[in-house]
Amino acid sequence: MMNQTTTTFHPPLSVLSSSPLGKVRKGLLLSFFALSFFLSSCNKDDEIHSVYMVYPSVSANYLSQGFQPVFADQVEDTLAFCSTEAWELVSSDDSWLHVPEAIRKYTNVKSSTLYEVRDLVTFEPNTTGRKRTGTIRINAGEYTITTGYLQLPYLNVHRPMRLLRSGDLLTSVSDSLVAIADSCNVTLDSIAFTTYADWMLTIKQGDWTTLGATSGRKGYNKVYLTLQPNEASTDRTDTIYLTSAGITDAMPIKQYAKPRK
Repeated sequence: MMNQTTTTFHPPLSVLSSSPLGKVRKGLLLSFFALSFFLSSCNKDDEIHSVYMVYPSVSANYLSQGFQPVFADQVEDTLAFCSTEAWELVSSDDSWLHVPEAIRKYTNVKSSTLYEVRDLVTFEPNTTGRKRTGTIRINAGEYTITTGYLQLPYLNVHRPMRLLRSGDLLTSVSDSLVAIADSCNVTLDSIAFTTYADWMLTIKQGDWTTLGATSGRKGYNKVYLTLQPNEASTDRTDTIYLTSAGITDAMPIKQYAKPRK
């Protein structure tokens, strides 16, 4: 049996590690259930040929029909695959889904070597107001495997929660945020979100709600709201707007009326 090594690449393409066939096979066996797609064959010399996707994982993204969901302001995500063959990567829509040049095409492969490839694909912010999907096709020898990304039209808001109206992430037509609702005497609440760019908060009326912060850096953020007690006999509403990378999400808030005696 021919010896096989594994070679890991991270751009710029360079050898980071290698291991003999026995270790490679052991690693593959442990990984089979986590891989989204796997193709392999052996020739008459028992030389292994294989191509498989590591990330995104189709099987893990059942809520989006196999597409890896990313948010509207998210500009990068991981792409990872393994191949023993020379490969070429093709994006279905270069206008917003970009394959890094460092791994787009590679032909200088060595016989009986498994290449592990990991890099970041990049996205343009989704300012269309609609969900959009894009695929990356990996052509490797006689094999072709495809993976995809679903870029959502909204931001990653944790509180208030987002309601998936119907179906899954791909087919649902209205994934709106549910209003934060407080009783008349509540004076402190909060919103929480993760952005992938610097953010800004504004409020539509602001006559009974004060924001604890109005701007910040990307990442997870929790912002406290200071509310004035509602002494009126009617409920009142307001809207907080979160903006990141040119995308704005509306977060409704509501405070109930003071109960009648």
